[in-house]
Amino acid sequence: MKFKFAAVLAASAVLCTGALAACGTEESGYSMTEAFILMEDLGYDGRLIDFIGALPDGEDTKIENITLNEEGEIVVTGADGSVLFLYKVPAADDGDDGTNAGESAAQQFKYTISPDGKYYTVTGLNSMLQNNLTLPAEYNGLPVKALGDEALKYNLSLTGLTLPDCITHIGYHAFGDDSNLKSLVIPEDIEYIGSGAFNNCASLEYTEHGGALYLGSKTQPYKVLIKVTDTGIWSFTVPEGTKIIYDSAFRGCTSLTNVSLPEGLTQIGSSAFDGCSSLSAISIPSTVKYICSSAFNRCSSLTAVTIPEGVTTLDTYAFARTSLMTISLPRSMTKIDSSAFYDVTTLSVVYYAGSEEEWKQIDGADRCEQLERAQKIYLAG
Repeated sequence: MKFKFAAVLAASAVLCTGALAACGTEESGYSMTEAFILMEDLGYDGRLIDFIGALPDGEDTKIENITLNEEGEIVVTGADGSVLFLYKVPAADDGDDGTNAGESAAQQFKYTISPDGKYYTVTGLNSMLQNNLTLPAEYNGLPVKALGDEALKYNLSLTGLTLPDCITHIGYHAFGDDSNLKSLVIPEDIEYIGSGAFNNCASLEYTEHGGALYLGSKTQPYKVLIKVTDTGIWSFTVPEGTKIIYDSAFRGCTSLTNVSLPEGLTQIGSSAFDGCSSLSAISIPSTVKYICSSAFNRCSSLTAVTIPEGVTTLDTYAFARTSLMTISLPRSMTKIDSSAFYDVTTLSVVYYAGSEEEWKQIDGADRCEQLERAQKIYLAG
């Protein structure tokens, strides 16, 4: 069985104990980052490696020895002495920058093309020993518009990243566990950031402004509202130019009664207002396209809301445990999760911008018992 070298990162934080025979020294207790550095000193250029030995499961997984043999191969062995992989050190003219000789910046990444063949998504790296990265704006003559789910996850070498302005989507856990990532430039055209994109990015630096932390683009320092710094606030105005309210940004702000959202906002992230029990009303801008899971969960004072045209999905628990009595839904709606209004006993009227026939085409609407019980008013006749 073969495993990608990235699997080591997920397996354990304690992976390397043993000797570097080629250096004539013997060390123990390396962190993963130190192990990468030691392998690089022996000639490892960061390319992904297939394991030829089975990697044991569990937190006690260890790489016991890293040695350079007479054939110019880095030999990595496990605690039982079995060879996990051999890596042939490239010749001197192969390049020493973590990429193949002549390799362009664009070729440092892995890509998939969109179903319509109009753009590319970056899905991973070809080299794990990269400190500062700049994603290309195009590949094979087409724009690069998305960074895929877990695309750069577990990259312990990554310290800085610039994304091209044409990127509109960043996937789930895209930077998860990149614990040394400090600097991230958000694209100007960003519309959506997946849940957990910045999980365990402990070194990431934010801009603090007006009682909240932000990530910014080249021209707009408040592009993504990460979180408020005081959960005791009662009122908050999100700055103009903010495109995304990130996961749990206002979670637990139980005194929040008034929040102003700017036009241009495109996403209200997972659990963004979860537990804002004093929030009785909110005006969602017409530019919002994504209302994510549990966005308004436990907003127990919320009695009415209008979802703008352009929103296509109400995700799990989006308005669960609220006190909604009326809701207005757009014609653009195509899917409603059955739990979107979980434990809402007060919903009595649903205003739908389309026709009854169009309503019947919305996936999940007939499986949501709260919507089924409520009176439907079809505004398109």
